[in-house]
Amino acid sequence: MAEINANIVVEPINLSVVEDTTNLGVTVEPTSLNLYTTVAVAAGAVGEIQYNDNGRIAGVPITTFDGNNLTLGDVSNVKIGGGTNTYFLQTDGAGTIGWAPGTVTANTGNGIANGAVNQIQMTDGTGNFISGPGFTFDNSSNVLNVPGNVYVADSVGIVGNISITGTTSIQQAKEKIVVEVSGANGTVNFDLLDSAIVLNIANAIDNFTLNFRGNSNVALDSVMSNNESMTCSFIHPNGNTPYYANVIQVDGNVVTPKWNNIPGGSSLSDNFYTFNIIKTAPAVFSVYVTNQGYE
Repeated sequence: MAEINANIVVEPINLSVVEDTTNLGVTVEPTSLNLYTTVAVAAGAVGEIQYNDNGRIAGVPITTFDGNNLTLGDVSNVKIGGGTNTYFLQTDGAGTIGWAPGTVTANTGNGIANGAVNQIQMTDGTGNFISGPGFTFDNSSNVLNVPGNVYVADSVGIVGNISITGTTSIQQAKEKIVVEVSGANGTVNFDLLDSAIVLNIANAIDNFTLNFRGNSNVALDSVMSNNESMTCSFIHPNGNTPYYANVIQVDGNVVTPKWNNIPGGSSLSDNFYTFNIIKTAPAVFSVYVTNQGYE
């Protein structure tokens, strides 16, 4: 139907009814009149819910209904009637949402960090923070400093290096062993970042060079500081010929070791070597060797 741009005037109608002996019935038919001023236009962004804004249509900002999902953009301004203070909304699993009582735990602390920058925060039992001098964590270097005595729970795995100042007391220690299935010969690399003991299970094939290093990518010189030592063991069996590590290296550089007795190995036995490696200066090492043969 095309639009009608016109003034519609309804004139009054005078109806005269004269009473006589004949009954007169008057029936008034209902009249339906639909008036359209223009086409209704939605307001706001796509998907915004519409509401009556004092006679005009408007959209609720950042509140949309799309794909059966109702999105409330600013939850801080959403208010739902009913309920009581500390109550929360819950569903019965069948689509009905209602209020349910909750609990409130009073915060008795002030929530303010204690101590100097990087100090680890602990609770004092009343909700306030406390800290201890020297008990710090530097986020930029990933270094944790712990003063005094340290007690470690069972089965705690620590990845990385630990520097301890003071005397360390332990009940027992386990050392990692690497098992080599090939007989020692040529140059054998001992990676001290991977194990403390290397166990060969096949007879040595010839005298060999034993090279101590951090691993294939890390030099031992970068692992150890001056005036530090590391102790490790190397075990290999011999057949009739008493082969042994006749050349000792650190990071590929030859070091003349100090033996506790005559250098060499034992035939028809397991040869057990203990090495104490001491760094005295950058790239300068002393190596002390103790060797024993076990039949």
